Amino acid sequence: MLCYAKLSEYPNCSYDYPLVVPANLYQHYLELKPYDYYKLYPYPIYGFANQSCQSTTQTTASGITFTCKAITKPQISDCGVYYNGKKIKGSYSFTDNDELKVVVDKLTGLTPNGCDVAPYVTIQSIDALGDNYKVPTQYLGLRGNATPTTYSLNFESGDAVIKEKKITFENKEVTGSVVTDLIPMTQYNVYYWLRTTNDYTTSYHLKITTPTPVMQTQAARMLTNRNAMLIAETNIADEETRCGFEWRRYDAPDEMPSTQVYCPVYGGIMAGVVKNMTENVYYKYRPFLKDANGKMYYGDWIAFITADANVEFDPVVYTYKAPEVTQTGATLQGVALPGSSDITDQGFEYWKVGSTGYAASGNAPQAGVVKVKAGGQRMTASVDGLTAGTTYGFRSYAVTGGKTYYGAEVTFTTDKPDGVAGDVDGNGLVDLDDINAVINIVLSLNKASDFPGTSDLDGNGMVDINDVNLLINKILKLAAMRRTMQQAAGERPANLLSDSEINAIIATEVDM
Repeated sequence: MLCYAKLSEYPNCSYDYPLVVPANLYQHYLELKPYDYYKLYPYPIYGFANQSCQSTTQTTASGITFTCKAITKPQISDCGVYYNGKKIKGSYSFTDNDELKVVVDKLTGLTPNGCDVAPYVTIQSIDALGDNYKVPTQYLGLRGNATPTTYSLNFESGDAVIKEKKITFENKEVTGSVVTDLIPMTQYNVYYWLRTTNDYTTSYHLKITTPTPVMQTQAARMLTNRNAMLIAETNIADEETRCGFEWRRYDAPDEMPSTQVYCPVYGGIMAGVVKNMTENVYYKYRPFLKDANGKMYYGDWIAFITADANVEFDPVVYTYKAPEVTQTGATLQGVALPGSSDITDQGFEYWKVGSTGYAASGNAPQAGVVKVKAGGQRMTASVDGLTAGTTYGFRSYAVTGGKTYYGAEVTFTTDKPDGVAGDVDGNGLVDLDDINAVINIVLSLNKASDFPGTSDLDGNGMVDINDVNLLINKILKLAAMRRTMQQAAGERPANLLSDSEINAIIATEVDM
């Protein structure tokens, strides 16, 4: 630890000389007898100020600057910031009034939610340190959303790669992305803990309260003189399946029970189609929600008459977001509500992103599109045989009157395969392609999270040139083992590195 001080023969002497000395030496001078002639007095040679940061993500910061004023214009041998016990060098310049400006272009491997760096300037092999500066790295944590009966676990992680996480809801561990079967207007406790690839950990305790159900009944949409679409605006989540409408003739006595029909929720809308009603009759209906305890919640009644259906309505086709996925499968969900004409075919289309390239505008499917049929107003279909760690697109469709209608396109990515250190591209081999992948990460052409394998081989939270060297060494060892196996077997097994490949690796290592 260093101390910045001035040296005087007498305390009030005007001839002061700036010094940078070890703290223990400074303490020794403080303990001298009053009659000693020379003493050290605290005196800041550099007052670091005006710290700023141009931009940040969860793990990077760009354009960190700070300024300081010197007693005299010094000879600087180094400058930058200290972070996590390491020096990150920067560049410096002097302004017209001899104010020193230090700039660090980019810091990587930072911790989210703010982290400390300490500016330094090196003069005559001694580091002059400033106070810690809080770099405002971005938030990493839970941005949950509560509806009357669900809680969505939306993690805001940005470019930080979550290596491990644990979430408990009312002391029960949660594995999915949505907690269901909640009770409206009830308080719950949420705990979560997570760890990123650079071993940054964070934990929180949240108290959330589910809101009151809102179901605002809308005017019924007469599809035909006997079929009506019942509609309500709501704050109920898409995942809820215990909601719908009850309806009855307008003049029916109160003692007569209403007819109930369950319906899907999509994007804040409850909607369901009731068919084969009597023509020219007044009906009334209201939305309902039944919670996990069986308690009922209702919206207001509204009346309509089964007549004057002179408008042709298109079907309602909706694609639910965030399907449940595994490494090789996905559960697709959507909505298909008939319009004025009956639906003759419905389901989903899905494809590997990059294999088709069309927009959801009713175009005929191109090569690579797979069609899966599904029934009901709320559709569900499970697909399998997908590729792990791959992005797919899908959309709902419904055919009515000979025309196909589509919901919006939604993308999802299947779970990545279990990472093996060095198999950066996730193809099951540790080879030259993995070296190129790590180099591209180092050059910021790709992010580590773009690859299903493990690219941080030394486990220091950063992907850098050291990981490239470790990967090369690993490949050389694997190559040696394979060549030994080859010699023992008397033949060359499949997927071995050739002599030319091994020579190229050795040459790469020498160049580095």
